[in-house]
Amino acid sequence: MQVIGSNGEITGENVEVAKAVFARLGVVLRFTGDTPLKRCLMMLEGGFVDVMAGLLDSPERRQTLHMFLYSDSIEKSIYVRKGSRVISKFSDLENLTIGILRGAKQFRLLDQAPAGFFQLEEVSSLDQAFKMLVRERVDAVSATNYSADLVISKLGFSQVIEKSSFHVLDSSPTFISISKKSALSTDIARVSEVIEDMYASGEFLRILSDFRNNNPQLYR
Repeated sequence: MQVIGSNGEITGENVEVAKAVFARLGVVLRFTGDTPLKRCLMMLEGGFVDVMAGLLDSPERRQTLHMFLYSDSIEKSIYVRKGSRVISKFSDLENLTIGILRGAKQFRLLDQAPAGFFQLEEVSSLDQAFKMLVRERVDAVSATNYSADLVISKLGFSQVIEKSSFHVLDSSPTFISISKKSALSTDIARVSEVIEDMYASGEFLRILSDFRNNNPQLYR
């Protein structure tokens, strides 16, 4: 998830992680605009972009991408219209229509729920998901806390959308992914060495902690 700073600089948790890695490698990054996740994945797999941070692992993705671990867990929550319903446990989602980001993996309980337990409505962006929630076209939205809180604040929905008490700290490792069609693949051993060193030394944890501490307004 990108954030555009007051000076026009692109930032965000994943962005800062990527900047740190490629600064060590002496590679200058250019960032795409606000592109839907599904399109980002297609561009990455096709080699039209080189790198993407913040993806979860899968055997399918490893067919076209080099994937390097940088974070061990991710927090997901269910968001609802204020006062509309109480979601305190997973079973409260039964029979609801839940907005999810197309192409994004959710948490295990949701991904492995029996068919018909709820209805999933795939959307191209979190902006669209939360607009549908406000318009009562979906009952809830499932999203990563950090990304969702940014979008809700940006759209001015903080007074009408709330985070339910049900949330999941999912042990879903998060990766920096490099297209196998990228020129970076020619020196992938060096890329791997740098990322593994930063992970082992706790550098990624420091980067994420510093970003959160320096940007408390993004986490309200």
